[in-house]
Amino acid sequence: MDPESMALGQLRRRYDELRADYEALLARLEDLESLDETGPAEPVEPGSMPASLLFGLREQVVAPLLALRDEYADAQATLEQLINGLDVLTTRGLKGQRSAEPELEPASLEVRVRGRSPGQLLGFRERLAGMEGVARVNIHAVDPERAVLIVELEGSN
Repeated sequence: MDPESMALGQLRRRYDELRADYEALLARLEDLESLDETGPAEPVEPGSMPASLLFGLREQVVAPLLALRDEYADAQATLEQLINGLDVLTTRGLKGQRSAEPELEPASLEVRVRGRSPGQLLGFRERLAGMEGVARVNIHAVDPERAVLIVELEGSN
């Protein structure tokens, strides 16, 4: 099995795992939101818990779940971009015959990533740059929450 196929298989498995986690979290969030709308199953005695405390607890539970959902959605989009790029690389690498019409392939891919530190970002850039079919990886933009990498494919001028 060639390295591109192995990498593509690993990315697809990771994507499937992230997708299952995302769907489980989304279902849990819907359960929590419906619980919030319908109220608790047992009535709470008036005055037993201040409304401000109840609101604070709700925010502490729901806000992190919403943030996690957004992170998984961003990760899903990034993985889809990477899988599509790898599909292009493996398709181009496996084709032995040239068609009469030149095939149009992207010269570069834009990859948006989230990272917690510059070291993680640089490590990810180096792993991408080491992949077969990748000529160069440039960090295009960086902000506190995400970075944009431009992946230039070999053979593109």
